[in-house]
Amino acid sequence: MVTSGIGTVRMPHPALDRQRVITELGGTSPHVAQRESPVSDGRNADPETPVAEVACRCKINSMTTQPPAITLKHTYYRCRLGRRQLDGLFATASSGFSTDAVELSTESHNRTFRAAALDDLVAAVRSAPLPGNPDQWSNLTFTAKEASGRCAVSVQLTPEHAEVTVTGSDPTWVYGADAQIRLFLEDEAVGGSSKSRSEAHRKMRSAVGGVFLWTFVIVYAVVWYPGSRVGAPPGATGAEWVNKPLPLSSLLVLAMFALYFAVRAVQQWARDRAGRGRLAVTGELPAGSWWKTLSTAEQLSAVGLLAATLATLGTLVSAGADVFKNG
Repeated sequence: MVTSGIGTVRMPHPALDRQRVITELGGTSPHVAQRESPVSDGRNADPETPVAEVACRCKINSMTTQPPAITLKHTYYRCRLGRRQLDGLFATASSGFSTDAVELSTESHNRTFRAAALDDLVAAVRSAPLPGNPDQWSNLTFTAKEASGRCAVSVQLTPEHAEVTVTGSDPTWVYGADAQIRLFLEDEAVGGSSKSRSEAHRKMRSAVGGVFLWTFVIVYAVVWYPGSRVGAPPGATGAEWVNKPLPLSSLLVLAMFALYFAVRAVQQWARDRAGRGRLAVTGELPAGSWWKTLSTAEQLSAVGLLAATLATLGTLVSAGADVFKNG
């Protein structure tokens, strides 16, 4: 205010006049914005910092406080899972979860069944009007998930493999839960492995290669060798050495080599079949040696393969003996 002889003249204050102009234009001064939008972390914002930049900084700070989720996914082959093994697997996978967080499901004939317990799921499948045998299951899924979504375990089972997925924000819990499930599935009683082919399958392929090799040697000795000229010993003419058949004792030795590899091939085939993946939700798997775990049809097949191999080798040796006599 300025006082003169005429009277008192009221002069506008620059800051108040600037605030009035901004208000009339529909804006907000930086100082008012600072008072209306404080920083969430308790620190005073710079008066010259725009409101949008302050809000963006707050959002970034809130995002960096949450640790990233860790997901471990593994596949195990040739898991032999009966009802007892399934109960143990689900008890291990659901450790630390509440009962309401666990769900079991299966799909059969284009229908999906869900239940909180395995007994309830089996009862639902058996009571459903579906074709086929209700005790033969091709898939089973176990899921345990917290309501907050911070940790979850998923186990998808088929007769061929088991797929395990563990997700969580706590590294200690994630790696610990994954290790417990892995130790259970790779136990000797379950037989799971991260390799798609078993050791018995590899040995069977090698034995089959030996059978073909020694069988070819026997066929060569019986069919082509008598008419070939390999070489004459000292003091013998070529005519005396040509068309001389291989001795019968040599044929028997070759047959014994072929028989050895044939027996090993059948044995490793049976072991590979005994160690294949199984999913028996409603029953127990047979225990004992690998021969006892085979079905009756598989046992008959193994005996039949061995008998066929013996018959083939006997035929070749008999043919060689006939050639020896005629020679």
